[in-house]
Amino acid sequence: MTAFKMLATEEMHYVDSYAKIDTVLERVASVRQAVGREAGLAVDFHGRVHVFIQEQSLGIHYNQGNDLLDNLVDPAIFKFREGFIDLPNGPGLGIEVNEEKVREAARAGHDWKPPIWRNEDGTVAEW
Repeated sequence: MTAFKMLATEEMHYVDSYAKIDTVLERVASVRQAVGREAGLAVDFHGRVHVFIQEQSLGIHYNQGNDLLDNLVDPAIFKFREGFIDLPNGPGLGIEVNEEKVREAARAGHDWKPPIWRNEDGTVAEW
């Protein structure tokens, strides 16, 4: 299998023109036409496109032994409702860190390593 990775965009602002988006579509379409449908094509935006994304990884399977909210005094502050969380309204970031729990974790240290995921053919799948 042949695969290509391309940087498809010029730098873009948070709010930009449709013309720049159309240019991206044209670039990707021309590469797809040139290499065919069987070739793998990865489009890399490499920090050039600014989007507002909410990645939810609370309770995800690789957070074993320590999850994202474990070091907060009140983890319920990030309760999901219909796929969204309310913005915290406290001072600063709106959260209160359980400092003693953080100190305990620092004393214990860690040996966390990212999981290694593999594709069906045994090759490493990046995450």
